Amino acid sequence: DIIAVRGSFHTLIDCKEISDEKYGFQFSRVEENQRLAMKAFTKKCGEFCYFALKFPDQPIRMIALSRIEQLEGRGHKSITSRMIETQTWNIDDWLDSSKVWAEDK
Repeated sequence: DIIAVRGSFHTLIDCKEISDEKYGFQFSRVEENQRLAMKAFTKKCGEFCYFALKFPDQPIRMIALSRIEQLEGRGHKSITSRMIETQTWNIDDWLDSSKVWAEDK
């Protein structure tokens, strides 16, 4: 959905709207072609790829594909609304961190 570039920092972002807070963001919504493209991008460019998650009545939250894969490895099938604070970044915090990464390169 988005190719973001700022200075030398660049990343891929896929945007997902979450309509059911009870079930949250189901990892099954990450399509195989998205995973393959993001993994190829990460391997070639050395950057993480992200999903921007929009839960109802909440600010956008960011999560890296690598974090999703870690959670899947632990048996999780989704990010529930209870997990959102501990497993994702608020968009504003993520943007602030991205600025730092770009300046460090």
